[in-house]
Amino acid sequence: MKGPDGLALVWGASWEGSPKVLASRYGRANPSGAYLALGPGAYFVAPREDRVLIWRQLWKRPPDAAIRLSLYDTRRLRPAGKRWSLLWRYEDRDPVIGEDGLLATVDIPLGLGPGVHSFAFPEPTRIVQEVLMVGFQYDDRRKPSRTSIFVARPPEDVVQVVPLEWWQRKPGIRMIARVARDVRSGNILGDGVGVKPFLTTPSGELIGWIVRPRSRPSP
Repeated sequence: MKGPDGLALVWGASWEGSPKVLASRYGRANPSGAYLALGPGAYFVAPREDRVLIWRQLWKRPPDAAIRLSLYDTRRLRPAGKRWSLLWRYEDRDPVIGEDGLLATVDIPLGLGPGVHSFAFPEPTRIVQEVLMVGFQYDDRRKPSRTSIFVARPPEDVVQVVPLEWWQRKPGIRMIARVARDVRSGNILGDGVGVKPFLTTPSGELIGWIVRPRSRPSP
């Protein structure tokens, strides 16, 4: 991606806390060469070579829990100065570290109910037509109550909440992490930690699990 002062920036992994970092290809600017660092639970899409949209869930108590979207101009980034191993301890437990380059940010409340909601998105974010995000909704006792897909469409100023009623969280490391739309059918594909890839309808109903076909024995 295009970085400041003509630098080429690339995504990589750091050993310290294992965040994903957008760093100088040649390691210039600071000892680590990192300009943007993403901790666990942060995802991104790059609609242009100089724009990156990042989303992540802020682990705050209801009713303040939200999914935060931030759009950065990668040409205006400055070297990240915080310790990456503490990514989840800053501010609202926000797992993103970046200096400058922020064009817009917006929080989508996790308390939104199922259906389509009007929502005012900042103008710069309308460069992205649609983004699908997984949100974990909690009750007042901080216990998981529902997992939903939040479909943001910035050009239309709407957010659609698609509940995954079939999904039941269980103790241990098992969670849906990411989802994407099949542009041909409109169905939604997803996977996660301890979760087989799956396919749902646009309304979130489970179609089935995606498995590798068994290889046929040689004749």
